[in-house]
Amino acid sequence: LNAKALTQTLQNALSQGVDNIFLVNKEGALLASANDQDNVKTSGAIASTIWCDYEANAPSSEAGGQAEEDELNLMIIEAEAGRIIATSLGMMCLCIQGQGEIGKLIETANRVKLSLQPSFQALLAEGE
Repeated sequence: LNAKALTQTLQNALSQGVDNIFLVNKEGALLASANDQDNVKTSGAIASTIWCDYEANAPSSEAGGQAEEDELNLMIIEAEAGRIIATSLGMMCLCIQGQGEIGKLIETANRVKLSLQPSFQALLAEGE
């Protein structure tokens, strides 16, 4: 996975109402950002912490894993700097930040996730 290509992909997805797109790992460390990285470190860490807390405390199925209907697919955070839409991307958290309508932010998150998913799946397959 090329860091420069990843950043370029995130930058290409920026549009009116979408101020930043960034990727954090489950520990909250910023991996890539389309815009100013300094302003998203805290937002990314918060989104990652909430996501991981939900996964750790979500209701479990009888088989010991998380029940499918309880899996978190998307999270919306109202922050001082705008809304943050967070969704999982492999072992990462993809975040879309902006002042735009929630529907547009969700659409952007889905579009970016679809474009990056094959690369992340290939990366995970190599690690097995």
